[in-house]
Amino acid sequence: MRGVILWPTMSPVAPPSAFPEAELPTPLTEFVGREDDIAAVAELLANSRLLTLTGAGGSGKTRLALEVARRARAADSRLEVAWIELAGVTDPTDLVPQVAIALGVRAEGGGSALRAITAVLQERDVLLVLDNCEHLVDACASFVERVLQAAPRVRALATSREALGVGGERSWLVPTLVLPAADCADVATAMEASAVRLFVERARDVSPSFALTEKNVVPVVAVCRRLDGLPLALELAAARVGVLTPAQLAERLGDRLSALGSGARAAPPRQRTLRGAVEWSYGLLDESERRLLARLSVFVGGFSLEAAEAVCGFGAVPTSQVLEVLAQLAAKSLVTMQETDGLARYRLLEMIREYAVERLAESDDGATLRERQALQFRDRLTVLAPDVILARRAALQEIDLEHGNILAALAWSAAEGRGDDVGLPMVWALQWYWYHRQRWREGFAMSEAALASAKAPAPGPRAAALHGLGVFGLFQMHPRSNEWLAEADALWVTAGDERWRAFTLLVRVVSASVAGDVDAAERYATQMLQLAERQPDPWDAALAKAHAMAPVLNWRGDWARSLQMLEEAIAAFRARDYPTGVSYALDAQAFVALQLGDLDRAADLAVQSLRNEWDNENRWLAGRNLRLLANIAERRGEFRHAALLFAITQVWYTQVGASSLSGDRKAVNELPSRLEARLSPSDLAAVRAEAAAYTCMDAMTLAMRGAHVPAAATRPVTSAVAFAEAQPARHSGAQAGVAVEGLSVRALGRIDIRRDGLPLDDTAFSYAKPRELLLYLLAHPEGRTRDQVGLDFWPEASPAQVKNNFHVTLHHLRKALGDGGWVRFQKGRYLVSGDALDFDVATFRATVVDALRTLKRSPDDANALARLEAAVALYAGPFAAEAALGDWHVAVRDELARLYESALLALGEAASVDGRHADAALWFRRVLATDPLHEEAVRLLLLSLARDERRSEAVRAYDRYTQDLADGLSARPTPALQRLMAEIRAGERV
Repeated sequence: MRGVILWPTMSPVAPPSAFPEAELPTPLTEFVGREDDIAAVAELLANSRLLTLTGAGGSGKTRLALEVARRARAADSRLEVAWIELAGVTDPTDLVPQVAIALGVRAEGGGSALRAITAVLQERDVLLVLDNCEHLVDACASFVERVLQAAPRVRALATSREALGVGGERSWLVPTLVLPAADCADVATAMEASAVRLFVERARDVSPSFALTEKNVVPVVAVCRRLDGLPLALELAAARVGVLTPAQLAERLGDRLSALGSGARAAPPRQRTLRGAVEWSYGLLDESERRLLARLSVFVGGFSLEAAEAVCGFGAVPTSQVLEVLAQLAAKSLVTMQETDGLARYRLLEMIREYAVERLAESDDGATLRERQALQFRDRLTVLAPDVILARRAALQEIDLEHGNILAALAWSAAEGRGDDVGLPMVWALQWYWYHRQRWREGFAMSEAALASAKAPAPGPRAAALHGLGVFGLFQMHPRSNEWLAEADALWVTAGDERWRAFTLLVRVVSASVAGDVDAAERYATQMLQLAERQPDPWDAALAKAHAMAPVLNWRGDWARSLQMLEEAIAAFRARDYPTGVSYALDAQAFVALQLGDLDRAADLAVQSLRNEWDNENRWLAGRNLRLLANIAERRGEFRHAALLFAITQVWYTQVGASSLSGDRKAVNELPSRLEARLSPSDLAAVRAEAAAYTCMDAMTLAMRGAHVPAAATRPVTSAVAFAEAQPARHSGAQAGVAVEGLSVRALGRIDIRRDGLPLDDTAFSYAKPRELLLYLLAHPEGRTRDQVGLDFWPEASPAQVKNNFHVTLHHLRKALGDGGWVRFQKGRYLVSGDALDFDVATFRATVVDALRTLKRSPDDANALARLEAAVALYAGPFAAEAALGDWHVAVRDELARLYESALLALGEAASVDGRHADAALWFRRVLATDPLHEEAVRLLLLSLARDERRSEAVRAYDRYTQDLADGLSARPTPALQRLMAEIRAGERV
């Protein structure tokens, strides 16, 4: 049986079964997907004598078991396979006789049928498959236990909606098929998901001309996701494409149980409709299980045990019994459980929830349940609110998980006129969540609905809803925003809540800035700072300085005070572990540097801001960074890059429902008109089309790599303050430059060469070879002889030609640099050196090598890790990207790429050791961005994502790697990686 895990493809003709009545069924359709699942099941079966495949009705247990059994028999000629179908057996006492008939066994002389079965199986290599055991669990458990004890060479594979409960049994939950992302609109990407592949294949069985196209991919993705990737549901849905388009099918799936009717006539009745599949499971439940299942349907998108106990624990199913009954439902595959941060979280598949909603409507529990749910989440949000204001990750993620339940509670509150005691308190607690998560349209709509459903709201709750209308209306440029904010401001005074009044004043600062009323903005900012400084938490004053005072000072041209305010805010934000505030303040400092003409400093600060917010994928804040970097790129003459960054922000702002909120950023937002003067309409249209495809992480990576941040240590903020103090006060900046002495060469990514701060373009070098010689000598700091240069630059030339070519090229290089002293001749070698030389490759190489050496001795050396991270930030792309250089540069490029990958792996492994699995995943993703087939990076990424409870992301990453491997090398992942993926899919701890 060990050979099972090394199954080849099936032989064309399978050996005949020794049990003709228990022959394997012949499938009428091709098996689609699940290769990883087959490998996982095969390995489990090879190492255990009883394996039970569990899962909800329609999850594909039977078909997976059949495929496993077929491949096992094809791989091992000695193996006999017996398929026992139990769906038609209704009486447990008929189980053994049914098996005896299937195996062709007769009890002699009225003896025991079980004894006759074990006698036949005792000395044979048999895989006994028991299909559909859930209604005969006890009988199947007793039978299998007796057979395995008496017949040591028999292995059993069972399918059931719950495990049999036999000693030594291994159970494996059959997962639903892999789903595409909700926003997937690309045909090739969608077809990577096994759910889509199954739908398409079954649709072709009905309509041979059916194909996934750009026109139907979105509704097909919607269908697959709404059906939870459940194979039976997908097959029933695909059967409808003969009479409905995918778009029409998606529209009709509001009632899945009725929309997906009869399937194949040859299928068992319970598998012809979704309703039949669910009713089969429901009929096997006892009364308390049925009651709790109906009650759990009140939850949308999942629930915790605590929420289930608080909401559903009353009457016939008291709180003390909820856990026990919930466990029974999970064991019977009607409730799925997923571990998140060490805690269990549950959900119903949508078709089961839809059926349970119908059962709930037949009971008297509905009204009580919905009120209990609303009160439960209102009270929980009130507890979370202080951490939500500070963007604490755990609090935001908890609300993310409960988002569907919270919206259901708010909808119930609005419908029942419970705005005073439920809707408004919830809206108050959610204000900062909506801001941090950029759910601005939702925040506006929910604030409006809660306010409308309130009968006599108190000043505080009413002010909170008006604050929400004002802030989220302002993001969308609603004409009544100022009116709502003014009323909220007055109500906070009445309520005596100075802290929330300060928050509202902050929004009034932004509103006045947008309107160009600097005096009003300054008045509100001053009032906010005064109120904030009276709060016990320094965070409040930092918020006032960064978000209110600094923008006003920028309007006044008081750059030095603005930078000082921002620096004080950064210190306070870091002390309170508030990365969003740090990112905002860094971005604001970058804006000041841009106004003062310090492009390098502005780029450095903008990249720091992006990196600080890397995990949060805050599109609004990242958009501010990208707009700044777009302005920097435009001033450097990189017009297409600038247009792409700006277009990406336009896409993002549309998605989150925000205007640009120009205010103090008038100069930044004038960029489009400048780009229109530089690029043709067709170029701009192409850029906009390209921008729509960028994810937040991809765009952030693009922006950071194109930022050209100087390799030398960035100047501290105090020097920027001193620089600002030397500038005359002004409203918006003349672009003053900063004199930088020396030679600066950037060759990681695009080449950028500067002498005394001024760029040396191609014309400065007369022709390409002098610039290439500079890079060549810099890449070999030990120096090169003339003969070595000749072999790399002019390999076919004679010695005389090499001598002439070299000295002409050297002459032009020295002329371009303006100082012959940069290129020196020492001990027979030419080299580039000087005290004021700044070469990013040298800095990167030396820092990475030294830091890795240190980490090898002391893996937790914080200083070495910090230096390594700083070095990684220098790597803006492959050596001399996009430059036409000789073959010599390939070795340099590959060496630097290897160092970059080693640095990223080291940083990721250090983060993983510290338990920072989200950070680790980001480092490993960056390895794969440069080398998608880096197996070690894939393995570490999968581990990090699984340990961060992001198993669905791990599945997508593995599937993408598998496809890349197949496309690039016609290979499959190693067995070790396949085993790891199987453990992750099964929900095991890794």
